Amino acid sequence: MKSPVALGALAVAIIIAGGALLKGFGDQGSSDPIASVHNGAPRGVLALYLLLRSHPRGPDGPAQVDIVSSFDAPPRIVAGDAVLVMPPERSGWTNAEAEALLQAAQQGAHVVIACDDEEERNARLKSLLDAAGVECFRADLAIGDQSVTRATGTLYGSPAEPATDDALFVRGTGRVRPQNAAPAFPTWTAGADAVVVKRAVASAGGGGGSVTVLGSATLFANDGLAKEANAAFALRELASTRVVIDERHHHSRSRAAVLTAAAKGSGPITALLALLLLVPLSLLSLMPRPGDAPRTDEDAQGAPAAEASARALAALLVHARKR
Repeated sequence: MKSPVALGALAVAIIIAGGALLKGFGDQGSSDPIASVHNGAPRGVLALYLLLRSHPRGPDGPAQVDIVSSFDAPPRIVAGDAVLVMPPERSGWTNAEAEALLQAAQQGAHVVIACDDEEERNARLKSLLDAAGVECFRADLAIGDQSVTRATGTLYGSPAEPATDDALFVRGTGRVRPQNAAPAFPTWTAGADAVVVKRAVASAGGGGGSVTVLGSATLFANDGLAKEANAAFALRELASTRVVIDERHHHSRSRAAVLTAAAKGSGPITALLALLLLVPLSLLSLMPRPGDAPRTDEDAQGAPAAEASARALAALLVHARKR
């Protein structure tokens, strides 16, 4: 039988473990990715999904929108497809994945990569950005600089960007620039910095597609698409009968990564785990304690409470009479 000290130590250990788990598998471990197409928050792209699904793309109707969310089933991309990569929420792009996406662009796909205002998400995109020949960074803006919320076109009248005087809405300071001598050119700028950079990608046999990089994902985010100019821009950049939204990197690659994320949040999943840990302690409270009177055979058979009380009273009277 365990001593009270041992039981107390076990209770403390369980409480500590339960607290750690409650802190663990929470917002970072189980919540939906912020940039997901299923999220209606300002950073999400639910509005973009609804826009693509409702806007006609020809005689076949609206675009087919495929959402890829599993590393076990990488997207199959063909010529003419538009591929959207939003800022990764959990895991980074590998060199092999970046090369595969660029090969799809060489074969005629149109790839759109959205960077973020947070360096952590941009770091997860590094392999893909290096393959595209661009670099995402945060602009150093002066107080009151109006370019933080406006991006103007630099290729008025071109097939890629029709003539327009409407500025794009940009929330935040995310910007993009060509890397080294890569043949990429800005199409939308805010002040002296580029917000959108475009690069044509050709294959050895001719033809090819393009890679467009957004310095700020807010151009496609829910609050950005509330602006008419942003919505028109999104439809032009994703002008295809099939749009693939790659959300694989909104998730963790392995259980180890999930456990790493467990140190950053709190949530209901581990409340259940903590409850399961407390079950053994509650069972220990049912164990017989020292000093409990052994039960007689007659008591074990379920003697009525009144009969047991009468016997106790008779015993007390006999004892008093002897005195």
